[in-house]
Amino acid sequence: MKRWRRLFQFVGLSSVLIIAFLAWSGDGFFGGAEVCTTCGRIKSSSRIFWIQSSKVKETELSQFYDKHKGDMGHRHTWLFASGSGGSTTCAIGNARHLYSAILSNELPHALELIRQKRGSEAADAWLERLLDPESSNIAYSILITLLDDTAAFDASYRRAEALWDYSTNNDRRQMSSVIAAFNPPPEVYSRQMAPLLIVRL
Repeated sequence: MKRWRRLFQFVGLSSVLIIAFLAWSGDGFFGGAEVCTTCGRIKSSSRIFWIQSSKVKETELSQFYDKHKGDMGHRHTWLFASGSGGSTTCAIGNARHLYSAILSNELPHALELIRQKRGSEAADAWLERLLDPESSNIAYSILITLLDDTAAFDASYRRAEALWDYSTNNDRRQMSSVIAAFNPPPEVYSRQMAPLLIVRL
């Protein structure tokens, strides 16, 4: 009896290991992440052969969206960010450009400041820019500087809008020279420059 029990245990364990190996080495397993371009939530998904599962997670930006928009029942617009598994070593999508914005714990403070000082329409405009893969990185880089000197918000906001207007009409790789032209204080210059030099893959 013990011999049969050990045999069944061996066969069962071997089967599990073989299935896991086949899933890993072939197309049986895949895991990835998507970002909602409406609210900023992340959906993590996995698939083992025909078995699929997914989980939606809150982000710093999605929490601001829920509080500001009060639209928790909206239909998500998922955009692929990244994933891997099986014969696919690394898969990347446009939503990867949204990671800096949706995971920042500072941006919601900047957006709330805009909402209070400039109104909901202005906050909506920046939220839309942050959730657009084509503009997210540059919007993040500009917007985060508002927190450097909240006492001079009006001047900082005018500067942010001017930089945004320039970025939409010119090559965004030239933004570092434009930042310098505005002559920011030395203590915040390095903070402003670093994000603007992000190279989009």
